[in-house]
Amino acid sequence: MRVITFSTVFPKGHPREGMPTFFVEKILTAIKHEIFLSVNPLYPPKYHTIRAGNRWKVGEYFSPRVWGNDINPKSGKSGPYQSKQIEFAPPIEIKKIWKIKITKSDVIKINGEPMGACCNGKNPTIQLCRNDGLEPSDFHYWFNELPFIGQIICWNENIEY
Repeated sequence: MRVITFSTVFPKGHPREGMPTFFVEKILTAIKHEIFLSVNPLYPPKYHTIRAGNRWKVGEYFSPRVWGNDINPKSGKSGPYQSKQIEFAPPIEIKKIWKIKITKSDVIKINGEPMGACCNGKNPTIQLCRNDGLEPSDFHYWFNELPFIGQIICWNENIEY
């Protein structure tokens, strides 16, 4: 089974560098929503992730993981790419995928079309950011190397773009 690792803190260069993303909690909230239909989550749900490339398909499962803080005995280092990965939820099925491109002028295209009206009348860009577990300003800084071409990998069948 393939793995998707999630950041527990905002990356280097982001204005919130080192602060918690709460992605694990947001993903667990999204999964809980699907299973229990909770109405008052502690964390807003994260329904998808955006990844570079074109490697994922609907119906595949992935193992959601974060990097641990243990020390790699060979390198003496800890953290991303050094420590063991920790699986924080059971395998998750990919329900939907969209192609995404973010241009240098911050135009977001989904499946080749500029984002238009969607999301039950809500601003589609804001809804995209929040469905990804980020506020719009965080999203802008997260995807700062433009153009960006990849996929929106969604585990909630009710999301539409």
